[in-house]
Amino acid sequence: MAEADTVPARKSVIGDPVCVGGFGITTVTLGLYSIGVFDPKGADVVLIFATFYGGLIQLVAGSFALAKGEIFAGSFMTAYGAF
Repeated sequence: MAEADTVPARKSVIGDPVCVGGFGITTVTLGLYSIGVFDPKGADVVLIFATFYGGLIQLVAGSFALAKGEIFAGSFMTAYGAF
């Protein structure tokens, strides 16, 4: 009897921890900036960090979730990342 060729299961990436981490770190960073912990001259660094990690990384994590079939998580992550 011939053995059937099997296709290995595709490993999927879980983007939820990346999204939650991006949300938390971005929120804490912007909160610390708003209460004056950071130097006002360093505002560019804070905004660049929040834009990159809070936006771009969450868009990528949302696309991973959508590719996995998680509609709610993917739409939440991409919407927050686009904001």
